[in-house]
Amino acid sequence: MAMKKLDAAQYFGSQAAMARALGITRSAVAQWPAELTTDQSDRVVGAYLRTRGIKVEMVKAVDVGKDAAD
Repeated sequence: MAMKKLDAAQYFGSQAAMARALGITRSAVAQWPAELTTDQSDRVVGAYLRTRGIKVEMVKAVDVGKDAAD
């Protein structure tokens, strides 16, 4: 299931805030399709984690815990 641009913007509060977090212009975000590509979704998720101070090690720890529960 593809990430929707409006949902992605809500993670940051607005499209403008999302653009700032991604290091691109609001105009560039406005040109994105309603359903984001995998590359765009990955960029959004990465920016969200970075701006929240979530490190890769923290994500790996959660992932390892999930594997152990399976």
